[in-house]
Amino acid sequence: MDRGAQPRWSGGSGRSSGGRSPTRSDATPEEQGDAGKVTYRVVEHDGGWAYKVGDVFSETFGTHDDALKAANAAARAQQLAGEPEPIEYQDESGTWRQEDASGDDRPDTGVEDTEPRKG
Repeated sequence: MDRGAQPRWSGGSGRSSGGRSPTRSDATPEEQGDAGKVTYRVVEHDGGWAYKVGDVFSETFGTHDDALKAANAAARAQQLAGEPEPIEYQDESGTWRQEDASGDDRPDTGVEDTEPRKG
């Protein structure tokens, strides 16, 4: 698998630990300062090829190689750190929370090619 980055899609709640380490055993990867793993899968889609993360598809590409290149570029971009900034989110109980996101809690990314190489 190639390691790289992708568009900024948050895996999970979008919360940042802000450098804190929660002690709860049920803390999410994001709360623990671990943005998790995001895998881009290159698949046939809508008469062509696309990459997908979870159930979300990219645009459709005319060739497998174009979709693979785009998936690798997206995976690389996802790993680029951002700037620290304040964030606001609604927690599971419906309470709005504010905290500072460090901008460096990027996920581990990979690309999975579903078309076996011939040769």
